[in-house]
Amino acid sequence: MIGQAGAEALGQAIFGSLLTDSERVRLVTSFRIRTIAPRPNVSHDPEIMYDKEITLVSDEEVLVGRLVGVYSGTEYTVRITYRTSTPEHTAWNLFDALVQVRTDLERDGLKPAVEGACRDVYPSRMAMDMGGGRRAYRWSQSGRPATVDIFDGVPTADYARLAYVAEQSDLNKQRRKRGNE
Repeated sequence: MIGQAGAEALGQAIFGSLLTDSERVRLVTSFRIRTIAPRPNVSHDPEIMYDKEITLVSDEEVLVGRLVGVYSGTEYTVRITYRTSTPEHTAWNLFDALVQVRTDLERDGLKPAVEGACRDVYPSRMAMDMGGGRRAYRWSQSGRPATVDIFDGVPTADYARLAYVAEQSDLNKQRRKRGNE
């Protein structure tokens, strides 16, 4: 426990002139610093956030694959299985992990038919920091974005929206220069 003078200084630093003198005295006399032990029932096991069938599109063919997204407390892993391949990457958010997996898929000329692989979709920095990169903005021609889940499927009629990683990144940079972010 900290002393009276320390508690008073801390209370003044936190609340400043927002409190009256009598309120400060009550705050100071009831202020205690405690260490809180971790909750024993909190699991440290990885959480499967996504496990779904997706479509992989190339110029020559359309394949079926399986996308798995896992959260392990501090990082996210994305894995896409198709044919005999399973590219898997781990990053601090789902979008960055998906980008790394997409880079591997590009070697086979494939694009996953998910919103996070579309030319008009990109997450904000806040979405990556606070939401794990799970949601992103889909920019329409009017410049007003809609929020989408990066692993939502893209309908066949919209396959033209799918992009390789560099193209999506370049378009996002151009959009930001125009002031849409």
